[in-house]
Amino acid sequence: MSVRTIIPFPGTTTEPVSYMAGLRLSGRDVLVVGGGAIATQRVRALLAAGALVSVVAPRVGTELQARLAAGEIVHHARLFAPADLQGIAVVLVAIDDRVVSAAIARYARQQRIWVNVADRPELCDFYLPAIHRAGPVQVAVSTDGAGPGLAARLRDEIRDALPAELPAAIENFAALRKQVRAEQPDSAVRMAKLAKIARETPWSDLAKGLVSGTTTDASAGRLPRPPRLAGVHPILLASAGPGDPRLLTLAARDALATADLVVADRLVPAAILALTRGRVVRADDKHDPASVPAAQAKLYGELREAHARGERCLRLCAGDVAIFGRLHESVEALSPVPVEVIPGVSALTAAGHPLTARGLADRFTVVTARGAEGAPVDLPPYDPRQTLVIFMGAGSLPALQGALLCLRYPPGATALVVSQATQPGESRQVATVATLGSLDVEAPAVIYVGGTAALAALSGQGEQLRGRERQVEGG
Repeated sequence: MSVRTIIPFPGTTTEPVSYMAGLRLSGRDVLVVGGGAIATQRVRALLAAGALVSVVAPRVGTELQARLAAGEIVHHARLFAPADLQGIAVVLVAIDDRVVSAAIARYARQQRIWVNVADRPELCDFYLPAIHRAGPVQVAVSTDGAGPGLAARLRDEIRDALPAELPAAIENFAALRKQVRAEQPDSAVRMAKLAKIARETPWSDLAKGLVSGTTTDASAGRLPRPPRLAGVHPILLASAGPGDPRLLTLAARDALATADLVVADRLVPAAILALTRGRVVRADDKHDPASVPAAQAKLYGELREAHARGERCLRLCAGDVAIFGRLHESVEALSPVPVEVIPGVSALTAAGHPLTARGLADRFTVVTARGAEGAPVDLPPYDPRQTLVIFMGAGSLPALQGALLCLRYPPGATALVVSQATQPGESRQVATVATLGSLDVEAPAVIYVGGTAALAALSGQGEQLRGRERQVEGG
């Protein structure tokens, strides 16, 4: 008879602990029971893992409604039924009813389906650690369900100790591994070389792709990041894109995940703001344009004060921060605090409408309908080869119509108005310059006049484009 000796880790008890591992759920069916804040967090993480998510709950919150409209999840608007487990790989339960939660866990185990029940560690087959993601890096802290709050605290302390260059360094190191693997067939030599580089190369050099004076292919052509002051996090000016959370850049998602304070434009959707763990302050410049400078100054002051306390601060702008996003004045107002800009997808192209087309328009001009303190702006004269694109004009269509007619834009020239592009409430309205002022449009909206706007008036063109966009949203 053999005798098995178990040698515990230092500091552990004799009680068994969970076996830490990462689940690969891409393309697998996962069920989430519940529609509240915790269920929303679960769905967010599952979608990031590529899972096929079904939600069972009589009602769901705003973010899950947006994800349902975008085709990211399936929602069954009712209570849980045992048949919901058919074909499911993993179940996550996030409801307040302890009796029903225990019953769902029992049903899942009977069918050998792994289950996690929020705030009920005794019912869990696996625990969900507190996770920090930065590019390809994931830091997970688990207390086996004993102290989730402490796990989150430890995660944040580890996160703050990580080098800012970590995501870029990991990306470049992965490229270096491929290069070394191709050049060095001896695995022992190869592993020793990579281990030495990993131990001794400064993070900043790894992030730039500089190893022993050479540059890896992964970093070729990459623009250097703005310099960071030692020990100081810059204030980030990030672009939220046109509204669909999937159109955020990876850099913007990382910034949202790590920010302590997010100051957001009023047009940034709740589904994007839900991606942050920090507190959110919204700008409100809708009703009284004359009050905008004072309101903006207050927001800049709040950002500076939070930065002085050592908080990670993010100014989140709708669309792209460099296009009518107050980029210059923000940098000026925050000086001398260091600022880092994260570009993004602009509403200019988010609608999927062409700006140029051979034989129709070989140029386009982009203007804003609202100048400083709400003052009107000078529109460019009519050019039959030009597509005129107007931002922030949803509330001033009659005035825009009059200005265009005064500039001798043909009354019959086509005008296309796209409202809330890429969002669940997206709408497209086709008019002419003569009828533009009669439209009822909800902000944010982009207006295309002349040039390629004529394409929207072609029979079936608008429906064909909308159908294509719905298909993309449905995944």
